[in-house]
Amino acid sequence: MSRNIVKIENLSFKYAKNLVLDGVSFDINKGDFIVLTGPNGGGKSTLARLIFGEIELQKGKISKNASISFAPQKLIPAKNMPITVGKFLEYIEEKYPFYEELYNAFNIKSIANLQLADLSGGQLQKVNLVANIRKNYDLIILDEPDQNLDFDSQEIFYKFFKSIHKNSSFIVISHDIHSFAAFEDVKFYCINQKIHCGTSFSTVHHSHYDCKGCNS
Repeated sequence: MSRNIVKIENLSFKYAKNLVLDGVSFDINKGDFIVLTGPNGGGKSTLARLIFGEIELQKGKISKNASISFAPQKLIPAKNMPITVGKFLEYIEEKYPFYEELYNAFNIKSIANLQLADLSGGQLQKVNLVANIRKNYDLIILDEPDQNLDFDSQEIFYKFFKSIHKNSSFIVISHDIHSFAAFEDVKFYCINQKIHCGTSFSTVHHSHYDCKGCNS
């Protein structure tokens, strides 16, 4: 039996009067590969940030027995703390070993002397992924990992991801569910305030825009 590493119970969250999560419950087990999809504003990123602990719970419970890394949609450099790509990743590597394979595949060395604040959106996303897809972590959460990546860089990322996705548990937020259709043992969940089932690509493919194809 797979070990439970995160248990989410009756989770609800709202911004002002806007309810974005409504009674969400599900488990994450060791080795799970979960793709979250659904409409904009459906609560996907909020759910990820709650699991990671970046924002405080309002209602419900999250029990965690896992080391968790989180790559947000966008890495935002602090403008008052200038730092080069090389120094930033050197600091990360000292505490949180990342995959040299992705560092090399993205040719990060070629931008190592650039300031984080001066990077393009695509360059910054590459640094974000290298820094936060960490070795020896129980759960890694990726919020739209291919955002701002050009086609070639997306190909590099998905090739790398296929080679390591069984090393940890993963939650990936993505609108491009086709990119994950060929992965083994992937679970698709559709989020639109509530969580809706989708154990197969075909189930979610036909319903992910409104998330009403099947109810949990």
